[in-house]
Amino acid sequence: MFEAFVLDFRYVGSGRCSTIWGFVLAHAAWIASDLGAGELICPIAVIQKGVVREVIPFEAESQVQAINRGKASFDEFKDDVDAWAFAREGIFSIAGGDAARKDVLTVSSWVKQLDEPITLQQLFRPKAKNGFCLVGDLMISIHGAIPPDDVHGRLRTIVMEGVSLHPQGGNWNYWSELST
Repeated sequence: MFEAFVLDFRYVGSGRCSTIWGFVLAHAAWIASDLGAGELICPIAVIQKGVVREVIPFEAESQVQAINRGKASFDEFKDDVDAWAFAREGIFSIAGGDAARKDVLTVSSWVKQLDEPITLQQLFRPKAKNGFCLVGDLMISIHGAIPPDDVHGRLRTIVMEGVSLHPQGGNWNYWSELST
């Protein structure tokens, strides 16, 4: 599956626009950490051109409509920005599996030179269900598939660098430890 797969880390390496991915994931976690029962994250895109970032919320009558609008923003912005990340809350399940569905924070992440966004997913327990915490390891997929361990590890390092740049990024380890 990944034999011919190549990800050019010159374009997504540490210190580049790709740190926006983790920054946006940390922002989504921070928002989720404070939501009450029945509340959902308002889907947001963060776009970056040079060093300037802009947050674009996608409010709509339903979460599905807001998410669809956010996903569509990729095509709207990709020709004019250096980086794009789209965060939303959803439900994670494994097709055909019997495991319970879980709450997940998902960030679709892109920088110029990528043909499509990379997807970050972090399971979490909502505050209203016995206190907010991050559950399990960060999942990263490219073209809908989990990359080889070496690529996943390098991407995870970039994501965690971005997490550390968020004002609430220091809570990441604390939120993760709450689930153990």
